[in-house]
Amino acid sequence: MLHRIPAYRDPLLQVLSDALKRALDVYRREMSAGMSVEFECRLGTFSASKHTYAHPFPTHTLTPALLDGQSTAPSFFFAGVAQPSFVALHETLKTIGASMPPRSSTVLSVRTVGKDRLEYAMNEACNRGRLLAIVEKERIFSHDVRCPGWGADFRVSVSREKTIDREAWDQAKWESFTPSISRLRQRKSIRIDPFLSVDMAMVRSFTDHSRFVRPWSPELQVPFISAPHVSFDVELEVNMPALHRVVKQTRLVESTLGRTALDLLTVLQFLAAKRE
Repeated sequence: MLHRIPAYRDPLLQVLSDALKRALDVYRREMSAGMSVEFECRLGTFSASKHTYAHPFPTHTLTPALLDGQSTAPSFFFAGVAQPSFVALHETLKTIGASMPPRSSTVLSVRTVGKDRLEYAMNEACNRGRLLAIVEKERIFSHDVRCPGWGADFRVSVSREKTIDREAWDQAKWESFTPSISRLRQRKSIRIDPFLSVDMAMVRSFTDHSRFVRPWSPELQVPFISAPHVSFDVELEVNMPALHRVVKQTRLVESTLGRTALDLLTVLQFLAAKRE
């Protein structure tokens, strides 16, 4: 009778494979309309307390493994890992990836209440910025995964992004722009393979924009600002154009997504290992 029962599918692999398929479907449908699709797995911690982020020490999950699609539990996801874990992971990645130097960037992302965000490339002193892009970003799917025994939980997210023509932003649009939150990301990106890359970033978040010159413009001067919240983010991203090309060339959808999901889980487990 056992041979008539469907083969076992690992729940974590199933979550990642299904999310990849959903992202690929969105990419196929909307790439001709100038949309891009972002697939990322972000490390963090789930907690029943809203104040977990204030702890200066690592917070490890001890809850049973849960796969939450539409969770009604009173829990909160805090992106990022503890600073000691971040530093230890960075040193480990430098050791195993010495032949692949990371790409570094410093970007200020300024968000409004709606979907729009301004992305500025910052200088070394982080006091001047040049507009990189105006982006509309919308999350279309997310799944929360809690991992007992690991050093972190993670959230799988799929988002669609559209770059807005900056020429369409006239003076009236700049004058009406009202920021809600800004995040200064000092990021290093490390390519793992043709599909996967790891982004590590120290992120300073703030909501006080009263000292910025108004109206906003493509050239930005940033005053000295005290960022009340600093996080150390670790994200694993999938190169959706590369994944789409391979699937289109081979026509092997399920097997390609299954292998990619396994690679994702392998790297996630490595990233979330306890190192401090």
